[in-house]
Amino acid sequence: MSTQLIERLMDVVEAVEHPAPDENFVRSAFALLALAISRLPRPEREATLRAMEDGGALRRAVELYPDARAHRAQQVFH
Repeated sequence: MSTQLIERLMDVVEAVEHPAPDENFVRSAFALLALAISRLPRPEREATLRAMEDGGALRRAVELYPDARAHRAQQVFH
C-alpha cells in the first residue's frame, strides 16, 4: 500500500466527527482485518495469524510510522 493512500485514508479518519477518530478507525479496521483473515483458506489464515502474533508483523508495520502523530500535527499548523 502506498504512503499516499495511507495518508488519504488518515485524512478521512481525521475528518470524521467523533471524540476519538483514531480509536474508532482502529476498531473498524480491526473488525475488517478479522473478517478478511477469516475468509482465507485455513493454512493461509493460520500463517497470517502466526506472522502477526508470533512474528511481530503488526508491530513492525506500526513501527514504520514512529512519528505519524507528530507529522500530522505539523501539517495542521503549517
